[in-house]
Amino acid sequence: IIAGFKWMSSGGNPEKISKAKKMMIAGLVGLVIIVLAYSIVAFVIKFLKEATGPAGVIGEGCGTPDVCSGCSRCVGGIWQFDSTCPGCQGETPPGPSPFYIRSISPPRGATVPRNSLVQIFFNKDISPESVTSTNFVIEKTTEPRSVVNGSLELIGGNEVKFVPASLVHHIQIFIALMKILHISLLFLKM
Repeated sequence: IIAGFKWMSSGGNPEKISKAKKMMIAGLVGLVIIVLAYSIVAFVIKFLKEATGPAGVIGEGCGTPDVCSGCSRCVGGIWQFDSTCPGCQGETPPGPSPFYIRSISPPRGATVPRNSLVQIFFNKDISPESVTSTNFVIEKTTEPRSVVNGSLELIGGNEVKFVPASLVHHIQIFIALMKILHISLLFLKM
């Protein structure tokens, strides 16, 4: 900028124009050096992070899903605090007044029947508006992984209950069969 101002105010003096051109060239060389230095440092840091394994820094990107590193788990491509990681029971996430999942039922990795209820317990109350299918995604853990459809319900302020849609359907069939059985018993008493 200064070189451009000097050139504009040179009044056609060849000596001043020459100095301004040299300043512009020096500025461009300096800019190239800065960009190259940044690129080299970024490459080296990325290489060192990959070479030393997952950092597990909460909020940073990660590669392998469902892997623990310390008390962090790779979820959706981002490290998240998880007190269910080995050796982290009872731990709280870093930072002032943290908000985290206290426990999940059934526990992570447990073998459960299909269409099981899922309950998520948080350490603090949750805003009812945040209990949506966008914020809470329940996935099958077996291949092929897919999202399980169902309904969400906030219970007691800090607990979210997920009921799979197919379980609701089975319960409705069971209730209908119980009504038929009840009506049949009424006819038998007559």
